[in-house]
Amino acid sequence: MRVAIIGLPGTGKTTLTAVLARELGASTPTTVEELPSLLDADAPFVLDGFPNTLPELHRIKRLSPGGQVLDRVIWLRADDAVRASRLHRS
Repeated sequence: MRVAIIGLPGTGKTTLTAVLARELGASTPTTVEELPSLLDADAPFVLDGFPNTLPELHRIKRLSPGGQVLDRVIWLRADDAVRASRLHRS
């Protein structure tokens, strides 16, 4: 499975990425440049917080002939007070 976890800072993306990657036995690439080898190997991966921009999304889409690189996108949301509390602890 190929998943992207997106959301504002403090929503828990990194925490969920670690849990999901462990459960799926997936890699956690940190740049678009790391994706081609994973796609060629048909390997599972979890993206932590990217794509962040439309240009990044378009770069990822160009990596696959069919344009579909991801199986799922998880958008995390959290209350502003919760996010502020989490970010303040960091």
